[in-house]
Amino acid sequence: QDYPELFKYVNLLKGVNVSVGSHPSGFITSPLSLDENVSTFTTSTCRYPISMCDMKCVDSLNFVKLDILGLDNIEIINKTCELAGIERITPDNIDVEDDNVWNDIAKYPLGIFQMEGKFAHESLSKALSNYEKIKQYDNSITRIDVLSMVNAAIRPACESFRDKLLQGEPNDNGHQEINKLLSKTLGYLTTQEQIMQLLVHFCGYSMHESDNVRRLIGKKIGTEKVIPEIKERFIQTMNSKYNLSIEQASQIVEPFLQIILDASSYGFSENHAKPYSYIGYMCAYLRYYYPLEFITVLLNINKDNLDKTSEIIEFAQVKGISLSPIKFGESRENYNYNKNNNTITKGLSSLKYLNAQVAEELYELSKKKYQHFLDLLININQTSTDTRQLTSLIMLNFFDKFGPNKKLLDYMEIFFKFNGKKSVKKSSLEEYGDNFKKLISIYSRETDKTFKDLDSYNFLKEVWYLIPDTRLPIQVQLEKEKEILGYYQTKIDGIKPSIGYVGEIDTKYSPKLLVYMLNLGIERQFKVQKQLMKKYGIIKKGMIIKIQSWENKRKSRFNPNTQDYEKLDEMEQWITQYSLMESAKLDEYLQERESIQ
Repeated sequence: QDYPELFKYVNLLKGVNVSVGSHPSGFITSPLSLDENVSTFTTSTCRYPISMCDMKCVDSLNFVKLDILGLDNIEIINKTCELAGIERITPDNIDVEDDNVWNDIAKYPLGIFQMEGKFAHESLSKALSNYEKIKQYDNSITRIDVLSMVNAAIRPACESFRDKLLQGEPNDNGHQEINKLLSKTLGYLTTQEQIMQLLVHFCGYSMHESDNVRRLIGKKIGTEKVIPEIKERFIQTMNSKYNLSIEQASQIVEPFLQIILDASSYGFSENHAKPYSYIGYMCAYLRYYYPLEFITVLLNINKDNLDKTSEIIEFAQVKGISLSPIKFGESRENYNYNKNNNTITKGLSSLKYLNAQVAEELYELSKKKYQHFLDLLININQTSTDTRQLTSLIMLNFFDKFGPNKKLLDYMEIFFKFNGKKSVKKSSLEEYGDNFKKLISIYSRETDKTFKDLDSYNFLKEVWYLIPDTRLPIQVQLEKEKEILGYYQTKIDGIKPSIGYVGEIDTKYSPKLLVYMLNLGIERQFKVQKQLMKKYGIIKKGMIIKIQSWENKRKSRFNPNTQDYEKLDEMEQWITQYSLMESAKLDEYLQERESIQ
């Protein structure tokens, strides 16, 4: 009523499809040709054709839909055990109540199946922090039970009571037998199986009838049609079996009816929650006791996901594991680890633009002895490595043993222009200067307009010494690292830890900065008041900043109920004083330091 114009457009847009995707595990099976009977399309992220009908439509057409869930986590467990040289772990051959593992789970979400999202992990951490309180209600509840409970609680069906459940607050349903049935979940109805048990024990349903209701819930259609019958049969059963009045039974059943309706949005099943929880725990177990092997496997499985790779590397640093930069002669296709120095060497196929074939070709070349970068370039030119791939590797200091990356890039450009050439027009050499022309004249026969009979090999060998020993400017270097690697790897010793590179800035509200601290090699998030930018200068992405002082403040969140901001327990860092640095001065410092070395 207050915004009729706005809601005119809302009603127009409501129900409009804005994106398409595929079910994570749903496959249609049929003896009929699906190409002839189901419209399909393809996406870049799925190797199978995808039906243009959604799940409900497929079911209405009487096609069989199978849930076949392929999990990276199973591969992570298998390959980590293989790398560690241990028997494949199962819930039966490890301690599933290991305090060290559970404490680690509460701290870090990485690699824990179903718990990697912020909301899911915060929910789990909250529940685990209340574990002793939960056990007071039912001493038989294990932490695996808690993880299973959280796996179900984070779904929409449990929204109405989720916070109380995670706080360990038991629910009294108004009847002792119902409380006993739901004791493992503190008196809350959390899974489809519990709904079935409720229908059988307290509504007089047969197992077959209760499974039909479960099917309706699973298909997310028609649940509302059975609610009146469930209510009626609950009242009858509670009256005849437990001598409850109609009024008492009606009062008890109402919350359950709402939960059953909510389950139609997405109610979880125990036969998912338990296995998921064991898979999550086994990942956590390997992460804690075999971190080097676990993180190596995690990096290889996620090598095409730059954001995930950055997250994994950040976790590795927390665990004291360093990632060695790519190096000619060391790096191969995949990530590999060195137990002696607790490091992981990056795999080349994980880099943007690179692939397994190029990685292995370069590794084979590294077995040869090269006295000059020229000889290596000649050999690389005979592989499948293209110019973009070679440029990326040089920028990332892959060939650092031959010289600084700016020099190698300049030399590569000259190599591709002159390698194998027999004649060169003088007009094409204007950009190179007199020394370059003098050198080319030594290795060729000069005419009025052309250098002929060029000995390109010896010329290229000598031209190396005309190119300055310089590296890429720090801003360009960091920009390329983020583009190709997905994270920053350059660290600068000898400068103040307060100097950083502004990788991201969000100015929607109080500016939020993601700053890569150049001395520490880590990213930190800061906020700054807009008024400070008038005093110390406008901060932009790609700038070098010296943070002279900051303070910790509690985060605040707007509460629509009170129409005011409330303080949270989480802290954030606010910059109080800073200065902007010229990157050229930092480049000069680095150049001078390298010259001395």
